[in-house]
Amino acid sequence: MNFFQQQNFKDILNKMTIVDGWRVLEEHGLLALKSTAAIPLVNFVWGEISNDNLALVKAFYGNCDFYWVLTKSQKESLDEVSYQHFHTSEEFPEMIMDISSSQRRMDASPEVRVAKVLKPDELQLWTETAIATFGFAENDFKEFFYPLIDIANCIPLLLYYKEKPAATAMIYCGSPVAGIYAMSTKPEFRRLGLGKAIVNECLAIAKESNLNYAVLYASKDGQQLYEGMGFEISQVLYEYSFVAMSN
Repeated sequence: MNFFQQQNFKDILNKMTIVDGWRVLEEHGLLALKSTAAIPLVNFVWGEISNDNLALVKAFYGNCDFYWVLTKSQKESLDEVSYQHFHTSEEFPEMIMDISSSQRRMDASPEVRVAKVLKPDELQLWTETAIATFGFAENDFKEFFYPLIDIANCIPLLLYYKEKPAATAMIYCGSPVAGIYAMSTKPEFRRLGLGKAIVNECLAIAKESNLNYAVLYASKDGQQLYEGMGFEISQVLYEYSFVAMSN
C-alpha cells in the first residue's frame, strides 16, 4: 500500500480509538477499522489475505460485514480457498499529486464559493449536501463523519454555486501528506467544474499547512478530472466484500 496514504489513514485511525464503538486492528501487517456506523466501507481492512489473517480479521469483526482492500500483487496471490470467502471485487485508483511543484490554481468562477465549515448550521448543510450524493441515512453519516471532524481534526469544505450548497469535500492535514475525502456533488450541479474547484481549495489548504503531497481515491468518473489537475495513479486497489452471515 502506498506509504503516504497508509500513513494518512493511520494518523486518523489512531485518533479515533477514543470514540465509543470504534476499534482499530494493527498487527501482522494488517490495518483495519471497526465502527458502529451503518454505512458502506466503514468496516475495512488492508493487508495480505492468508488463512491466519482471515481468522484474525473475522474474529475482529465478529458478525459484522466488512471490506478487504488489496493491492494488485495481493490480489494476484489470492488462492481459490481464500477467494471463495469474498464477493466480486470493485477496483479504484489511488492517486497522488506533488503539490510542491504544482502550478498556482486558477481562480474559480464568481458564481462559485468554497468555505470551511465552521458553524453548526453550516455543518448541517454540508451533511445534507453529501448524503444527497452518497445516499446514506443522516444519522449514520453523522455517526461516522462527525467524530472525524471533532476528534481527528478533519476539515469539511462546502462549495456554494450561486449561493446554493452544491458540493462537499473533507481534508486531513495531520501527517506528511494531505488526504482528501468525502467528495460529492449534488446531481443537479454536476458538469459545472465544481469538483475541480473544491479540490483546488483542498490543495490550497494543504499548501498552507506546508505539505508537499495530496492523495485521494478516485471513481472511474473522477479519474480523468484528477489526472487533468496533475494527480497520478500510484496504484490500483481492489475492494472485496465479506458478508459475515454467508461465511
